[in-house]
Formats: sequence, structure tokens, C-alpha cells
Amino acid sequence: MHWSSMRVSGVPPSKRYGACAVSVGAGRLILYGGTQGGTIMSELWVLTCAPGSVHASWSQLPVAGASPPGRCSHVAAVLADEERILVFGGEGGTGTLNDLAVLGLRGETDASAKPAADERII
Repeated sequence: MHWSSMRVSGVPPSKRYGACAVSVGAGRLILYGGTQGGTIMSELWVLTCAPGSVHASWSQLPVAGASPPGRCSHVAAVLADEERILVFGGEGGTGTLNDLAVLGLRGETDASAKPAADERII
């Protein structure tokens, strides 16, 4: 094992902490939420990198439909079908959250398609 630097292009997400990132498939890291200076984020970002490459690219993903409340310090998991991400809890603008939301990823790799912010399921 060894560390190396990545050459990253695209506009990266703003500085933040408390965000959650999950790996989806080969070469995609999905980042959601976080906070900076008291502002809670609900943005969705993807870092794309071909396996074995030292080149990566950031882009913000638009979401079709309503999104769950912005949050930080939450947890997320990719379901086995790699078509959905579950997001649970965290801190939101109104305090501690205990909701569960699902993000559908179908079409996410197509620049013209938008992932669906499905309704909260619990």
C-alpha cells in the first residue's frame, strides 16, 4: 500500500465537514450533505475516476424531484443493486434527524439524466 496524489479536474464541492461519501460501482464516489460555517448542505456530488487512474473529475449532480432536508453527520449505504443509496439521520436545520431517505441512481452516469430523490420511506 502507498499514498499518491490525484489530479482532479472540475469544480469541487465547497469546503465542508460532516458530509458522507459512498463508493458506487467502479470509479464513482458520491458525496452528500455536510456543513460549513453553520450552513447545512443538501448538495449531491460525484467524483469520477477510472480504476487504476490518478485522474479524477468532480461534478455536481442535479436531482429530479424534492430532496430530503440538508444534513450533516449522517450515514449512507449503497444497496447491493448499486441503483440506490440509503441516507439515515444526522443533524439538520431543525435538530437531530431520524429519517431514512432513498436516492435512486438510475441514469446518473448520463449527463442529461437526473437521479431521483425518492420520497422518504420511513
